[in-house]
Amino acid sequence: MLDAKTVVVVVNGFHALALYNTGTAPEPQLEPLWELSDEAGHTLRPRYRRAGRVYQSMSNRRSAYEAKQYRAAQKRLFLEQVIERLVTLAADNEYSSIVLMASPGALGILRSSMPNPVAQRIKRMIAKDYCNCGARNLNEMLVEVLQ
Repeated sequence: MLDAKTVVVVVNGFHALALYNTGTAPEPQLEPLWELSDEAGHTLRPRYRRAGRVYQSMSNRRSAYEAKQYRAAQKRLFLEQVIERLVTLAADNEYSSIVLMASPGALGILRSSMPNPVAQRIKRMIAKDYCNCGARNLNEMLVEVLQ
């Protein structure tokens, strides 16, 4: 059940949405609290799909190097911003608990770098990406998932 004064935070790698439950436990009513989006993360793509190639001009040697993971670094930076917001939520006594719904990759990064006061306030973690759902659809899904 989703208690009153619970904040539901929905995260994927480049979008986060916090919803506040103004309803009761059997019938939650989610109202948007804040939204965070990283527009640069969606447009940051490597130029080539293959690893880079280097040719020596004086010999026949060829070598390859690993392409940099720009998207992973951008995702980690965005999730650090989400953690800062979660620290603010955990410090505010207006909210009773936090339900964290994130894509599995984002949830792993959030778990590993989450401070202890935030981890204590989290009531439940759900490893599924619900960011593409609106507040109304999310309301219905939450009733099914949290029962």
